[in-house]
Amino acid sequence: MGRFAWVDWGWVSAFTVVLAGALGARWHERSQASLRATRIAAGDEWAPLSMGLLTGGPRRAVDTVIVGLVDRGVLAAQAGVLTRAGATGTLSEPERTVVEAVGQGARLPALRLDTAVAEKSLLSLIYQTFRVRGLVVTPGWRRHLAAIAGTLALSGLGAALLILFGSPTTGPVPALGFACLVAIPAAALATRRGHWGHDPRTALGHRVSALLALRPSLALADTVGAQGITAIPDEALRAAILDTEPEGTWHPSTRSAANDLTELRWLGADLIQNKL
Repeated sequence: MGRFAWVDWGWVSAFTVVLAGALGARWHERSQASLRATRIAAGDEWAPLSMGLLTGGPRRAVDTVIVGLVDRGVLAAQAGVLTRAGATGTLSEPERTVVEAVGQGARLPALRLDTAVAEKSLLSLIYQTFRVRGLVVTPGWRRHLAAIAGTLALSGLGAALLILFGSPTTGPVPALGFACLVAIPAAALATRRGHWGHDPRTALGHRVSALLALRPSLALADTVGAQGITAIPDEALRAAILDTEPEGTWHPSTRSAANDLTELRWLGADLIQNKL
């Protein structure tokens, strides 16, 4: 015992509890994702549009509609330009929006943007269902509430242990210790998937996305919804649709035209950060 007389067990206990609690929360989130993901991904409610919005955001969601119309011969693609190619037949609302936006011809960036803005209410509604199921984070500042609450709870527990053990709590060194008691759980909880950056998917959302990519595709729109345009097996068709435009992802494009980049950033941020 004398050999460890210099150790302040209050601070040791506080840091142990804080670190274990933060890491435990991350482990619990990942373990729950593994348990629930298979059942969610196996559901038959996954339309290409929904898959696209989850796996790649608004651009990929629109891509599923565009590729579906190309696959049915309604649209034709050449060097990133979409044109009308045949009779439309019966169209869903998003498909009608795409066809109307094509006009006499439209490039993929403008078509993505116009359609996503026109169908913003639909995309927001789908996003809301994802949020309820825990696939994406809550929009706006509320996405950080869980991390803030967890940080306060763990750091408060650590402070209680200091009082219980009668550890020193004044002076520069304890002040630095208190800062670490807050910083450790804050960093561990805030860096969980979905709580930082452009991609709003939680650990469960990422796991479901990975399982959707393994599902057999019945049509090209399903392939695009689960994996993106780059997964289209026909290289010529893939190149004709994308041309120089990058794949649709939750992250902002750095290769798009300035207006497209600005608006898509706004759209993605609006779906994540503002009330739906």
